[in-house]
Amino acid sequence: MKINGFNITAWIPILSIVGSCATVVTPSGGSKDLRPPQVEASAPENYSINFTGKKIEIKFDEFIRLQNIGKNVIISPPLTEKPTFLVKGKSLIIEFEEELQPSTTYNFNLGDAIVDITEGNAIPNFQYVLSTGTYIDSLEIFGKVEDAYERKSEDEVIVILYECDEMQNCDSLPFNTKPRYFTRVNASGMYTINNIKYGKYKMTALIDKNQNFLFDLPNERVGFISELIDPADIIRYDLRMFSERKELKLIRAKGDKPGRVELAFNLPVKELKVQPLNFASKKAWEVISISESGESASYWNNYGADSLVLRVTDSYYDYDDTVEVACNNKTEELTITFRSNLTGQSSFDYFTNLELIASQPIVQHNFSKIILLQKVDSIHYDTLAPEVLFEDPELQKIEIKYSWQQEVNYKLIVDKKAFKDIYRNTNDSILMGFRTRPETYYGNAKLDLVFASLKNQYIIQLLDPSQKVVSETVVTPKDKLREGLKKLKYDNLNPGKYRIRVISDSNNDGVWTSGDLINRVQPEKVAYYPDPITIRSNWDVVLEWDLKE
Repeated sequence: MKINGFNITAWIPILSIVGSCATVVTPSGGSKDLRPPQVEASAPENYSINFTGKKIEIKFDEFIRLQNIGKNVIISPPLTEKPTFLVKGKSLIIEFEEELQPSTTYNFNLGDAIVDITEGNAIPNFQYVLSTGTYIDSLEIFGKVEDAYERKSEDEVIVILYECDEMQNCDSLPFNTKPRYFTRVNASGMYTINNIKYGKYKMTALIDKNQNFLFDLPNERVGFISELIDPADIIRYDLRMFSERKELKLIRAKGDKPGRVELAFNLPVKELKVQPLNFASKKAWEVISISESGESASYWNNYGADSLVLRVTDSYYDYDDTVEVACNNKTEELTITFRSNLTGQSSFDYFTNLELIASQPIVQHNFSKIILLQKVDSIHYDTLAPEVLFEDPELQKIEIKYSWQQEVNYKLIVDKKAFKDIYRNTNDSILMGFRTRPETYYGNAKLDLVFASLKNQYIIQLLDPSQKVVSETVVTPKDKLREGLKKLKYDNLNPGKYRIRVISDSNNDGVWTSGDLINRVQPEKVAYYPDPITIRSNWDVVLEWDLKE
């Protein structure tokens, strides 16, 4: 049978018991066998030279079997035809389907594939090495692979070496050439490639979706070292994985409701614009609402046309397309609903504005129908006079601004027909009760951040426990920092574990930019404060971070 291209054959020893009264009893007592199989002999011996044969036989001190061979076995350099693996009692036989290359050192790394048949004890990281030449190549490289943005290890990554003397002759290798050496990273993202011959190599890391050792699918992730490497230098090589910036595509455009077109994209939009081409835009409520993920957007209008011709552009991706959309003009009653920025058990941060987000764009409002009450005692409330703001370009967010007191109960009442949307629909009455938190509920943090230099701008982000950016600061070369020191202060943070991320924005475009393999452009560097930052109620945290280290 075949597993992941490897031919595997097993002979299972048969034990016969003769006799009418015999009973097979499991032996009792004694400790459990935890010892993996041990090599007794091999032909040829491990690390042999001048190999010219067609097979390898390795004998162990107990019966064995193979597990997960397709995942475990790495043969470097890779063979065109994968060999056949035979298990015969206590022996493993590897038979080659092709002639091995001359003057080449081969490393057969079987990982944890060889186990005993009784307890399943595996030989950890079993390796067998031989050479078809007069010596064994002995150089090695090692390092770590992680995601360029999240700085976390990734699964199913292979690290690849291509023989190369001049970098300009090597740019196309990951796209059309099988590597000379490769290995897989472990669960921590670490890797080692052994038995490399002297020379210079182009080095990449790849999540190889179709397992052909080529960077040839749009969903494959890659990382690379910018210069040729020399294994004799004994340097650690760390690689950062990224997805290349893809071409933006409009996946779907649908007129799902009267006055609304839903747009869906394959990537988060950055600088989206929508321009109607078959009528003149005159209405103030013709707006675009972009989702939090950035991968969808709503284009709102109320012209009543049977179809819309829209020009959709995004200058960040150099995207420009025209689409015709059939409109849904069926009239229907759509009561306006609202969501708010209240959290938990209707708790509220006293230093923020109360926000109401409407389900549809608002075209008319009567703020006199918004009533704010403050609880005085168990039965009495005072009527307050908040400032109501409606400055949202998407015409959906209403802000209630007031000098909130701490640990006080409030009620917000919105009467019927306080708002009218683009469909001429109105809202039902709304009653919201909430309580402000005390100042002692929050924690604070101070950060002294030292930069090595300011050749480009840096983006400093504070991430809350859900990894949402709650604060962002941009430091540019124009900022004259004494001794490279930037002092930051984060006040009124909810308790929890936070992270600090610094993006080296080398192209100064205000966002993290991915890499480009063919043009040898590395992804922008990202650093995280070494440890999670625990914010506790009524507690100050003082941090120091020297990015020069």
